[in-house]
Amino acid sequence: MKRRPQNHKKPTLILYAVSCLVLLCSVAFADGPLKDKDREDSLLGFLTGYYEVIGKRPNGGGTYHGTATLTRKDNELIVTRNINGKKTTGIAKIISATADEIPILQADFTEGRQKHRIIYMIGSDLDNFARLTGKVYFPDRETRIPGQEALFIREVSE
Repeated sequence: MKRRPQNHKKPTLILYAVSCLVLLCSVAFADGPLKDKDREDSLLGFLTGYYEVIGKRPNGGGTYHGTATLTRKDNELIVTRNINGKKTTGIAKIISATADEIPILQADFTEGRQKHRIIYMIGSDLDNFARLTGKVYFPDRETRIPGQEALFIREVSE
């Protein structure tokens, strides 16, 4: 009996396609600001801090690393990024996604002349510190392949 060769790339491609679809649906159904202002206030405090950043640029671009600081200003976060030695500043706000109003963090900044938008899922590590993972898009032009980014909290003493 002859065995058919298995295609190991197919499950990975399907998983990637499903995860992109889920994220795009959550962005498409984003409602705007959270209606629960106490929850928004709590999340803004939870997310404030210093982070290590690792990521991959959109459309098959290269990888990068650096740091980011999230500082609260009213109902937004000022995002100061230092990526590969280049400093950028942007604004992030908590918005809701899907009918369940799941809170996500939407960050917008400009690097060079290119606008970027990152939609982060809000999570925590085993020590209950914030951890953000998201997809990176170009809001003003087509993004064929979204980039990826993760933020890991770091201690001030580092």
